[in-house]
Amino acid sequence: MDAHQLPAQQLLPALRELLEEVLADLPAKDITRLLLSDNVTYTNTHALKPKVLLRRQLSDGFSWQKAHAVETALFMDMLASCHMWSSGPNNKSEGNSMECRTDPNPWMWMSGGTDWQGFQGIFRRISCDGVKPSWISFRVRSATLNLSGACISFAGQQHRWGLSDVVLSFNYKGDESSQQSRCFAVSGSAPHPNHTFCPDSPVQADRPYDIAFKLDWVAGKITVFVDGIMKALALTLAQDSQFAT
Repeated sequence: MDAHQLPAQQLLPALRELLEEVLADLPAKDITRLLLSDNVTYTNTHALKPKVLLRRQLSDGFSWQKAHAVETALFMDMLASCHMWSSGPNNKSEGNSMECRTDPNPWMWMSGGTDWQGFQGIFRRISCDGVKPSWISFRVRSATLNLSGACISFAGQQHRWGLSDVVLSFNYKGDESSQQSRCFAVSGSAPHPNHTFCPDSPVQADRPYDIAFKLDWVAGKITVFVDGIMKALALTLAQDSQFAT
């Protein structure tokens, strides 16, 4: 009996298994093209998406568009492991503790406080030569809303106990902030006051927020998005700066 004579209920699992192996070898961009072929392929590919994404060590909740962005990114860290990050740069006193969790998606948790400069956390070198990305995106959530935290900075280099040539900084403002509290703040590389902005509703504890920066290196401008909504447009970006750490 050849394949054309097999009952549909026996043929379908075999075809789905073959389709899964084909999808595993295709870039996400080509998978989206495959979706346009016919309804049967679209339905089965959509059903197999969680398995295909997990095989690539991506979240099964990612869209194909986000999977494509991950595959083509200059730098991508799913934060599934902490061993790629180093403590410091300031190692002279005890700072933040770091742990990686999965609940169910990977998260890197920082706790314990830090010094006023924020250099007792963790850091990682992205490039030795420096890069100028068009987009930067990450997810952030704060468990203790009354205290400032959730700081992330991009700098040109490490200098002694800290960072120099800081290009872009983001953090959460708690109740002790002299500016608007329980909001996010971001600053660019040139001397410029922080831009403080809130999501459409007050920041909630343990709620993930999707943060994205669009960097126009020619015009020297940074546009900020929170959960896909534009929040700031007047940030200044030094054209001769670049990211290394």
